[in-house]
Amino acid sequence: MGTLPFTTDKNAVLQALLTKPESVSNIQLQWLRNQYGPKDYMQQVLAPYEHAAFAREVASNNPLAGVGLGLLAVPAYQQAKALGVIGSRTGFQPDQMFSAWRGIGQGINDYFHQQEPVYPNITAVRG
Repeated sequence: MGTLPFTTDKNAVLQALLTKPESVSNIQLQWLRNQYGPKDYMQQVLAPYEHAAFAREVASNNPLAGVGLGLLAVPAYQQAKALGVIGSRTGFQPDQMFSAWRGIGQGINDYFHQQEPVYPNITAVRG
């Protein structure tokens, strides 16, 4: 499974999301979401993809971290958004949580079926 090379072509990223969403990295989705205003409808469309990509990349590099993410961090993050404890562009969306869990499953699968992680180490990407 290959990843989409980083591009600033919004149409290329959107096309990749339609045809092979697992090929779009979290950093690419963060960039794409930043191209839209905080209340733009595209935030609602793109957020589940970004949550899945983040979780997939974590789990593909470290399955135990992926499990912890799924059991603790993902539900806590969504609950904090639902309660208004933290702000976000989209608010509470159950599909973001389900997308993150799906991404964790994909990442764990990738970890055990690839010689090297498919996705870049997000720690290195984010600094």
